[in-house]
Amino acid sequence: MLKNQFYTFFLLVYFPFGLILYDILHIQFIDEILVLLLVLYTFVFFLKVRRKVTKEIKCVLFIFLAYLLYSILIKTTSVKANLLDFQQQIKPYIAFYSTLYLGPIFTSKQRCLLNIEIKLLVLLSLVIICIGKAKIFFGEPLAALATTISTLALFYYYFSFQADNSKRNSFLIMSVGLLSGKAKFMGEYVIAIYLFFRKKVRLDLFSLKSVAIFFICLMSIVYVIWDKLNFYFIEGMQNSEGIARPLLYKTSLDIFKDYFPLGPGFGTFCNEASRSVYSPLYYEYNLQDVWGLTPENPAFAADCFYPTLSQFGIVGVILFFLFWRQCYMQIQKIRNEKNYIIGKIIIVILLFESIADTTYLSNRGVPFFILLALVISSSKKQLKTSTKRL
Repeated sequence: MLKNQFYTFFLLVYFPFGLILYDILHIQFIDEILVLLLVLYTFVFFLKVRRKVTKEIKCVLFIFLAYLLYSILIKTTSVKANLLDFQQQIKPYIAFYSTLYLGPIFTSKQRCLLNIEIKLLVLLSLVIICIGKAKIFFGEPLAALATTISTLALFYYYFSFQADNSKRNSFLIMSVGLLSGKAKFMGEYVIAIYLFFRKKVRLDLFSLKSVAIFFICLMSIVYVIWDKLNFYFIEGMQNSEGIARPLLYKTSLDIFKDYFPLGPGFGTFCNEASRSVYSPLYYEYNLQDVWGLTPENPAFAADCFYPTLSQFGIVGVILFFLFWRQCYMQIQKIRNEKNYIIGKIIIVILLFESIADTTYLSNRGVPFFILLALVISSSKKQLKTSTKRL
């Protein structure tokens, strides 16, 4: 079908240009352009087949547009900043719901083609690392390497046919991410090991055994990332003068209180829009003199994702929680082991990365949302097929 061909082309372009070559070619808007093409194709598909749009999709679009109107009316920052942040914030959700609506099913030939490209890109990444050019391609300190490799590993697993070999190969691909040395990835890797190689894949979160294993995994992760955890969230919170990231977290709590319940709106705090169009909130909360948050050098003004939620207030946090609760419940219904594992690992990666990175809203976040929608969509179709047989 045409939509499968479109998605194959979309991913064939996105993997190299939206991930590996994104920084070195300075094509900063390639992800926005490709997501816009995805939206346009989805709209054309809707006009052609007139498939019913779910209430969930309508609700999400209404919420984003209502928040945009609120942001413009409240005038915390400029309309330009509102619009810049609106397109960035809605981007991952548009990618997710467009994929969920279209529900592409790839042919064997398309899956093989995509996996061949993934293997070549993994090989290219290894060559880049070996010749000492990793910082040019993946940034300093290799922030993009871990998430790029995780993306390729999970898509490889999704498009593979042989369950055992694909699981092993996907794990080996993911292991390349260890070369990034990122503390967050260490935690994600530990959980991936557990999900990949646990005999009983489906988890009963309320069983004593699951609680014990979760506690052991948590302690292992804390041990691995303790130095950075202590610096940013223990000592950093106690002695936060001059340290950007702890101050962003602390200030976000004040914003929740001062702008209750809807927040100051799009483009006002801890995101790319508030950095490129310097937000008045940095002056309001005396952050303008903090290194990395100054008007002249706002390099760390978009350093993490969770403080960004403060610009949507308590209502925004509730909506964020509801979205991920819905995704989690959908993943719990998945019967296919491969899709179940992929769904759980994606949630872990996005929630972990959001602590000290903006993967959620960046070029590296879009593929995760697309893959999450693919596993949910394909599992829904399998469930409908099995129900019809009964």
